[in-house]
Amino acid sequence: MKKKSDSANPQVIDLYLSHELFNTVISTLSMFMLTSESNPYAIFAEKLYKKIMNYGRYFLNNDEENVAIHLYENESALLIKLFAIYVNAIEAPNNDYFEEFKINRKNNIKL
Repeated sequence: MKKKSDSANPQVIDLYLSHELFNTVISTLSMFMLTSESNPYAIFAEKLYKKIMNYGRYFLNNDEENVAIHLYENESALLIKLFAIYVNAIEAPNNDYFEEFKINRKNNIKL
């Protein structure tokens, strides 16, 4: 991912996806779109799905098919949250990293 900065415009994140990763992103968004139409995540997933399908840029890199997607910071953050929700539904975490995080913050430990 690459971040573009311009003081007059919101931050834009460039996301470059291979054929396989593109299919994974679109598939995940599609799964959210199958949930209740009133679900805010389903609504966002549909908006993001349409944006990617309509405005994603196809390109070749060393004969490999790719798609470039330009997302605003809020879109990027929500995409990450959607993936976290999706992964959590498929597989429970194998460790309680939240407790580790709290202990580190409490003791001001930096990794």
